[in-house]
Amino acid sequence: FGAKREVGRATSSDVLKWLERRYSAPEWRLFAELRNGTGWARDSGIADAIAMNMWPSGGYAIHGIEIKVSRGDWLREAKNEKKNDGVRRYCDAWYIAVPDDTIVKAGELPQGWGLLRVGEDATRAIVKAAALDPVPMDRGFAAVLIRAAADAQEIGERQAQKAAMLKAPLRAISAFENGVFVLSCGHRATRPRGFKTPKTVRCIECSQ
Repeated sequence: FGAKREVGRATSSDVLKWLERRYSAPEWRLFAELRNGTGWARDSGIADAIAMNMWPSGGYAIHGIEIKVSRGDWLREAKNEKKNDGVRRYCDAWYIAVPDDTIVKAGELPQGWGLLRVGEDATRAIVKAAALDPVPMDRGFAAVLIRAAADAQEIGERQAQKAAMLKAPLRAISAFENGVFVLSCGHRATRPRGFKTPKTVRCIECSQ
């Protein structure tokens, strides 16, 4: 499993960010913390990440990934390898992703599981996962993926709006009419709820 090195302080969020480079668009979509269905009347199963291939040439493969950032974290996982069966049954491959080679020792991986060494500079498969025989995706799991995609799009749109707002030029307020600010540029802006009237606000329309 490679030379030993001191375990760094990488977090699960770090590993997930690095995985996004391996499972990148347009070929892949990566979703974090997915259950095997919506609601609570489902079998047990949560994956730290699910990557789905978007291309016919990739067979629309689904990879399930568990993220482990410490030795103790992995040992707890290894004691109950069936806890993710509810999600793994839909996957074509199952991986453990670690930021350090020493977290999972040789011979500890269950049969067929793969091991990804994930880092800021590169990600590589230390052990390639065996091909699984997944069951057909049911509507419950399809709903999970659709909702995750919609949530990701919504988050992206909010981040884009926030970035656009921060770049918008400041304009003086010339009047306040019918609950909105009339700006010195002639455009209008909604008054932020719960805030006192400022002297200037950012005008999105002026930045377009």
